[in-house]
Amino acid sequence: MSGLFGTSGIRRKFTEFPQGFAKDLGAALGSFERVPVAVGRDTRQSGLALESDFVAGLTSTGCNVSLLGVVPTPTVGVATKDHGVGVVVTASHNPPEYNGFKFFDRYG
Repeated sequence: MSGLFGTSGIRRKFTEFPQGFAKDLGAALGSFERVPVAVGRDTRQSGLALESDFVAGLTSTGCNVSLLGVVPTPTVGVATKDHGVGVVVTASHNPPEYNGFKFFDRYG
């Protein structure tokens, strides 16, 4: 997976994410950032599976997670004021077979 991070996070066709990727990504973030994380997602069919695995990785490190559910992307940016980090499971404007992760710091 060369060029993993783009300017707006990670986006790929859902079927191109290796098994365990979302959980490993969550565990990496949870190990690196020892702050509460707000997690939201869009309505893509693959979103719940990616969110569940990502959150499992975060919580495996003892990270405190607030699940926001299906929300507009800016909602997660605002939530970072009360959390250290925000993550949206979304592929933004890409076709429905895509999904990904967009990251926010405490400044949105």
